[in-house]
Amino acid sequence: MRRAFLQLLAMVTALALAAPAGAADVSFDPVLTVSAERTDDVLASAGGAGLAGDQSDVALTLEARLALLRRTPRSEVSLIYHPFYEAYQDYGELDNTSHRLLLGWTAQLSRRSEWEASLSYSRVERQRVDFDNPAQDLVVLPRTTLDTFAATAQLRQAVSQRSRLLLYASLAGNRYDSGQTTGIALADVTTTSAQVGWEFDLSSLAVAGVSFYGSRLDEGFRGQRDVLRLLGVYRRATENSSLTLSAGVAKTTVNDPGEGIPADVQIEEPTDPVASLSWQRTFRRRGQVQIDLYRDVSSSSGTGGASLSTGGFVALRVPTGRWSSFALFSRYDRREPQQGQIVAFETRTVSYRTEWSVAFGPRWYLVTAGERFDQSSDEQLLDRNYTIWSLGLRYSPLARGR
Repeated sequence: MRRAFLQLLAMVTALALAAPAGAADVSFDPVLTVSAERTDDVLASAGGAGLAGDQSDVALTLEARLALLRRTPRSEVSLIYHPFYEAYQDYGELDNTSHRLLLGWTAQLSRRSEWEASLSYSRVERQRVDFDNPAQDLVVLPRTTLDTFAATAQLRQAVSQRSRLLLYASLAGNRYDSGQTTGIALADVTTTSAQVGWEFDLSSLAVAGVSFYGSRLDEGFRGQRDVLRLLGVYRRATENSSLTLSAGVAKTTVNDPGEGIPADVQIEEPTDPVASLSWQRTFRRRGQVQIDLYRDVSSSSGTGGASLSTGGFVALRVPTGRWSSFALFSRYDRREPQQGQIVAFETRTVSYRTEWSVAFGPRWYLVTAGERFDQSSDEQLLDRNYTIWSLGLRYSPLARGR
């Protein structure tokens, strides 16, 4: 599966980058960062299993963000590769690497049709909180190699001057290294989703609509469930802000209750209220705030079966001077497993990160950051609490002068 997905990613990237361009604008933006980190509990932050906790350590991290962007009058293609390496001073057995690859593709197919697609793949030896990706699973596991993949496609087709048909499909999943033992039974997961919606313009700034959204959550030995949602949607966008609201109900149907569930057991198939909110605003001098809130039925990424997840994400970025800036990020998630699962436990996670950077010319930055993560669960092996402080240099060799 991993090899086939990488081959698909390479093929789609080649097709997108080689598409007829007209006046194409291509840019490459590499960013390199080296940092020294100190954690108050290396075994919790690095996911060490079966070792005594509360041990501090210092780590050296090397990472890069290589972004390639190609724009034409009717399309945009982006390709981002993000490798990461972490080496500890005392706990060398916890050294680890990760690789993330993301392809995005948007195109104006005609005056009435718009297309968006994305492909992503990652391999990590330990899970980290990715504050640049609010949709990332927030549950941090004991140390194990994890492959994740996702593919999405969306088509907007105008059916009249003020209304559009929306078609959406996605495939996502994760695969654990079966040769590693974490103490927790981890199931490989595949989530398949499809959505059909209709939207119409309320004004030049506002859009309303309705959609039918279905997902199949296949968690291997933990079972398989279908989730069908009926949602009302409202969007409003101005030059410097955007707001998206959705609300409705989700009905869960159990196809396979999973291993260990007797065939004659009656399993509850709940109907839950679900909703989401996303708000972004850009202020003068490049300040920006983003708030995301959600409540939905989703996969547990193989840790505890289908769950009702409630949480949110907040990001604030503000300049503190001509050459410096401050950023604050926070995430929260509460995962409540649905009934009728043999191994099911509630998990609660909250994380914070602050970052201050100062520029020395157009290419060099000094970056200092602090990160706090707290995770509690009915399954003790998932409990994680740690604080990380870091100081690093960031280099952007192709950055233009200010």
